[in-house]
Amino acid sequence: MKTSMIRKLGIALLMALMVGGLTACDGDEEPAEETGEEIDEGAEDTGDAMEEGAEDTESTMEEGAEEVGEEMEEAGDEMAEAADEAGDEVAEEINEMENAAEDAGDQAADDMDAAQDEVSEEAEDAGNEMEDAAENVEEETEEEN
Repeated sequence: MKTSMIRKLGIALLMALMVGGLTACDGDEEPAEETGEEIDEGAEDTGDAMEEGAEDTESTMEEGAEEVGEEMEEAGDEMAEAADEAGDEVAEEINEMENAAEDAGDQAADDMDAAQDEVSEEAEDAGNEMEDAAENVEEETEEEN
């Protein structure tokens, strides 16, 4: 865009100088004054074109900066939303893990209770068998006497 603007300004300045040169050769009584006026007009037109180009450039830059700002804000919003979703997923996984640990603890307690009951029953059965054996030995001893 700068190259195009500089080219246009150069062409405008060249045209102003050419018009000034032609005016100086037309045979009027005051060619230098007319040439000066033409040069002044060309310079003023060139200045106006440069000013307009600068304003256009500034406007374009402002629009570009505004677009970049909006895109950055949108990207920030998307990142915040993704972080929220990830946080929710992590919280859900933690909750599931806590539930699984609680279920495993309950199952272990149930298994221990069952094992304890079985051991108690076997100990009671062994005690009964020992009592029976002792009674048998006592009866045999009495019979032999």
